Amino acid sequence: MLPNGKVLVAGGSNGSGALASAELYDPATGMWSPTGSLAAPRFEQTATLLPNGKVLVAGGSNGINYVASAELYDPASGTWTTTGSLAPTSLGIARAGHTATLLPNGKVLVTGGLGNGTFALASAELYDPTSGSWTATGNLATARAGHTATLLADGQVLVAGGSDTSNTVLASAELYNPASGIWTAAASLNTARVGHSATFLSNGQVLITGGLGAGGVYLASAELYTSAPPPSQSLNISTRGDVETGQGVLIGGFIISGTQPKQVIIRALGPSLSLAQVPGVLADPALELHNSSGALVATNDNWKTNSPGDQATIVNDGLNLFGGTTISDSESILVQTLAPGSYTGIVSGVAGGTGVGLVEVYDVDAITDGQLANISTRGLVGTAGKVLIGGFILGPTADSATSVVVRAIGPSLAASGVTNPLLDPILNIYNVNGDVIASNDNWADGPDATIIAADNLAPSNASESALLIAPNPGEYTAIVSGVGGTTGIGLMEIYNLK
Repeated sequence: MLPNGKVLVAGGSNGSGALASAELYDPATGMWSPTGSLAAPRFEQTATLLPNGKVLVAGGSNGINYVASAELYDPASGTWTTTGSLAPTSLGIARAGHTATLLPNGKVLVTGGLGNGTFALASAELYDPTSGSWTATGNLATARAGHTATLLADGQVLVAGGSDTSNTVLASAELYNPASGIWTAAASLNTARVGHSATFLSNGQVLITGGLGAGGVYLASAELYTSAPPPSQSLNISTRGDVETGQGVLIGGFIISGTQPKQVIIRALGPSLSLAQVPGVLADPALELHNSSGALVATNDNWKTNSPGDQATIVNDGLNLFGGTTISDSESILVQTLAPGSYTGIVSGVAGGTGVGLVEVYDVDAITDGQLANISTRGLVGTAGKVLIGGFILGPTADSATSVVVRAIGPSLAASGVTNPLLDPILNIYNVNGDVIASNDNWADGPDATIIAADNLAPSNASESALLIAPNPGEYTAIVSGVGGTTGIGLMEIYNLK
């Protein structure tokens, strides 16, 4: 299925030999029309729609030999161009009857299949659309052809069944981790099968159906694969505070761990907070994003000045809304794909404006290797409605759980040049029902102080607060205030523990 809604059919065999022709089906008219032909006739190839709208056709057989070439179809011109050939493998450079899976990072994983000599292959390769080249990645533990490959919700690829080099039908299954390039064993099928189908279901399971069993028997059976739930992680944090000038601006910091880039959305709200009856809102927030060196990565004043693509991402993720109502055009939003590292978002008022503002960081790419491993917000802690309020969401599934450490830092900020630190912070954490689930004034008095210290997360000042919690995935609120109504600059931090 192409982005324009038409269906591309390319190559195949008509009984007399391999075909190079290609056709388009238009569901609006119910008609077929010819389009550009492949450079090399082939069947038993794979066809993969790439993020740029082009189609990658790779490998296959020409009826005499298996082929290693690959071609790209451009729907805009209706033409094919050659791209990098499949990388050499231990049994040759060509394959047919393999699988091709589009990964979240935009690369295409090709696995197994038959090589020249009709041998099943254990090799796997990655196609990079940006360079048009193939590179080898980790080998399957078992050579196989006629198997299936399914992208799972956590970004891994499940390969199941098939037949091996001796034509034995397989029940084994393996998982590919794109972050490491390594395969690990998965639970085996209940029934060995080849030439079956695999369908990813909306609940995260994989439905395996039919195929041929041992002895070439046609199978009517079906089975479900259920993957282990991914560990819970912080998916977003939103902190509300009083935005002043100088050191009193609202600062949100976060760290992206792992090895892969991650897409995040950073949002700064002011005027839309009046929808929640917040008094004294920041009239026109401005947002800056800096990297660990302090260099400016991106900036935004009014969110609708983003590119059409970024605006579409914002809308698709529902971040053009606050409390179900469309946000003010004056709010600021950044959509960024960031390499692993530490980043800081700064919210200030345009032309020195002040008032209550909200800074948020959303993980909109939760299935990649990277995580928002540490999220923090610094701002002026006042009294009543101007305390520092941090909301965070743990996810992605209700079947997973994790532990997090939440800290409220004040006095030790003086060592970083903060001239008005909060001298004695107190930390309270609430669930979605508004119930207090944990509270702490001085971190060493807490029941988990030993564990917090062992994880090197003990605050440097005895008056600062820290809590270790292991809640179910869901929405939580942390509130930092000053003991006895004291005020000053405070820092709220959330750490994911492995």
